[in-house]
Amino acid sequence: MTPKCPDCLNEVEILKACGSTDLFCNHCNQLVSKRKAIIDGQVVAPSPEHQPSIKVTGH
Repeated sequence: MTPKCPDCLNEVEILKACGSTDLFCNHCNQLVSKRKAIIDGQVVAPSPEHQPSIKVTGH
């Protein structure tokens, strides 16, 4: 169950420091969001109905 980069599909490095965990793709040379990481073939992202809605009002 190693997370993979959603862009290049390579395994990402798990960095643990100061109580937090980050994912880093050495191939893309960038941090990978835990929500976008691919774990067990699925993108770990919340479904649209669970994301907060933003209302834009005119002035």
